[in-house]
Amino acid sequence: MPSPNGNFSFVANIVSVDPVFMGKKCSGTLISNRVVVTTANCLITSGFTWYNPEFMSVAVGGASENVYKVRQTFIADGYDRRAFGHNLGLIVLASPVPESVAVPVRIYPKPFDISIATFVAGYGLTSPRSGMYPSDAQAVSVSIQSNAECSYFADFDNATQICAYGGRGKDVCSGDEGAPLLVTSDSGEVAMLGIASYTTGPAGAKGLECGSGDRLAYFEMGGSWAKWISKVADVPYDDITDTNISFSSQELAHNTTSGGSSANSVDMSDVSKSITASSANVGAIEGPSIQLDSSRASVASASLAKSTSTGTALALLAFILFATLF
Repeated sequence: MPSPNGNFSFVANIVSVDPVFMGKKCSGTLISNRVVVTTANCLITSGFTWYNPEFMSVAVGGASENVYKVRQTFIADGYDRRAFGHNLGLIVLASPVPESVAVPVRIYPKPFDISIATFVAGYGLTSPRSGMYPSDAQAVSVSIQSNAECSYFADFDNATQICAYGGRGKDVCSGDEGAPLLVTSDSGEVAMLGIASYTTGPAGAKGLECGSGDRLAYFEMGGSWAKWISKVADVPYDDITDTNISFSSQELAHNTTSGGSSANSVDMSDVSKSITASSANVGAIEGPSIQLDSSRASVASASLAKSTSTGTALALLAFILFATLF
């Protein structure tokens, strides 16, 4: 994910490890001083078990700076891992993040026009085959698509989801799952519209390769989940949302056409004239998985099996975490 200039200290870098399953790297958004929004997928191992909060870490203000322990995690009601339905998760941090480190961003809960200029910021790969994750959050401009375009490849729910298109070389990638879809108001304030959930593209490997130019990124709509987030995280609704910001005088880079589509929309007929929803390749925003070094993983598994000391386990996993991913 290439980056324009910008301060994205509120974008969270989430790393989870497990003694049996592979580790996972995701992005998220700090919406209060102790609450991070991400996807449910980011909180579940490949074995369909919850990551132990003790073996998770969240960094804000920089990939390896200001690392916070996790106290508790939550998954949205009705979450469907296979269909990516209700793919939303919450992380409650063990200690608050001071504003000197990162200022939380608020959710914009009101309806909006798809023509507003939006961007995604996260800690994903900057190219699909680099294998290198950035030390700072990266951002790329994307265009919100119409309901018809979003429904082309996926079972799209316009009540809770948004989809967007960046074009060749402008995409979400491995590590960007959970990243925020953002918009800048007339006054320069940034607000969150969505949470990166999954991608779709033509059947075949190319359709799921970052930056290929022939896939769409799907987001859970932040406004649709704001009341649930407020209730579960026990944070006042008005503290995590902002209904007063305005986009009216913003120069709209992606003007709406008479057909209701973004001017920068993907032409599905150009992608493939024979593609149907049934042949679409749908997948999580994951390129190469975070594979722990096999010798370290073996040592970790053996040590965790033999030790009843949480401190020993945490120390070992912390070593793996920072040596491998940070």
